[in-house]
Amino acid sequence: MRWVVYCLGVSGMFLSAVLAQEGPQAPVPDATWSRVFNGKNIDGWSVKPSDKGLWSVEDGELIGNNPTGNFNYFGGVLTDREYGDVALSFELFLEGGGIAVRKWRFFTVHFTENEVPLNQWVRIVFIHDGKFVLAWVDNKFMDLTQQAFKPGEKELTLMLNKNSRARIRNIRVKVVGEKKSERS
Repeated sequence: MRWVVYCLGVSGMFLSAVLAQEGPQAPVPDATWSRVFNGKNIDGWSVKPSDKGLWSVEDGELIGNNPTGNFNYFGGVLTDREYGDVALSFELFLEGGGIAVRKWRFFTVHFTENEVPLNQWVRIVFIHDGKFVLAWVDNKFMDLTQQAFKPGEKELTLMLNKNSRARIRNIRVKVVGEKKSERS
């Protein structure tokens, strides 16, 4: 059995977990995590003009619908704020296809029907600390650090895979490092 210790600084506190083969429990967002989606509109987010028809807000949920069959086309909505080391949590109802969480040039993590059950709500949490990317789907741990991620500041993007429809709610972030900046 392989044991590895990851220590991540989370707003002055250290989130420490000893990882067994099963992995650690996912962090649970609390009042120290910031909401980055207000459930009413996409204030705080940007959508490329070509992607505007792919995203909407209904009943407090961010709805993404990418009906195109083009494999290379990913419709994205991205935060106006740039993040360095960050933890992200959101609830996802995937109706088909998949969704990716991306920080351009730093990492892309795909959640497809292989990782996420269709037509039911799941909680996704991931932490990027510059050296590691750790992810959970309803507390199922995924260590993604071997994909050579690197530190840096950039906006977070939720991207729809081809032929995808997803509902997203309760999007929250927690800055792991100290530096925060606004995108110009």
